[in-house]
Amino acid sequence: MLLPTITTKQKEILHYLYRFRFLNRIQIQTLLNHKDAKNTNAWLKDLTTKNYTGRIFEKTAGINKPAIYYLSKSGIKFFSSAEGTDKKRLRKLYQENRRSQGFIDQCMLIADIYLKLRAQNLSDLKFYTQADFATNSIISDLQPSFAYIYSKDTKLQHYTCEIIKDGTPRFAIRSRTNQYIEFFKNQPDMQIVFVCQSKKILEFVQKYIEKAQAMADTELSIHTTLL
Repeated sequence: MLLPTITTKQKEILHYLYRFRFLNRIQIQTLLNHKDAKNTNAWLKDLTTKNYTGRIFEKTAGINKPAIYYLSKSGIKFFSSAEGTDKKRLRKLYQENRRSQGFIDQCMLIADIYLKLRAQNLSDLKFYTQADFATNSIISDLQPSFAYIYSKDTKLQHYTCEIIKDGTPRFAIRSRTNQYIEFFKNQPDMQIVFVCQSKKILEFVQKYIEKAQAMADTELSIHTTLL
């Protein structure tokens, strides 16, 4: 079955949605480096009409929220024949219309973090979402929320980041922290960042990192930050 024809810019939008899962119209326009909202809206409307993308739009009085987009059936089929595509990941995308608001918010948060890093014009910046981790790579075993590298003074800076949601059970935080320490114990140059949704979570993570590092007899570069 032939898919409906789309433009090069529309294909670029699909690739961003494959990587970030959920993006709003403003994020998509910024990712495209496009100043004209009219064109972006036209591309997105056409993609939705052709079932390449799904659309979430809630109209609230006095609040002007941009619509949120995700890959739909034609969009998923667009990637199904692409070389190196993770078939297991593609199957998950068929459930995008059932994702929780928390999951959607986290996907868009990761996109915002990437856009902020990109705006800093960091040298040789490369940003990795979970879709960018090769299925046979070592990092895919850990599955961090995202990662990035850039060059500073001719030396590569490596960051691996984990988002910890508010309400995450304490035992789960301890377990995840231990996973990171064990995974990177022989890589002292790796910068590990725990992105916390609340001050209460951040304080717990900070205290446990100190304890876990002492127990593991390591001195990894582990940082915490609030959303």
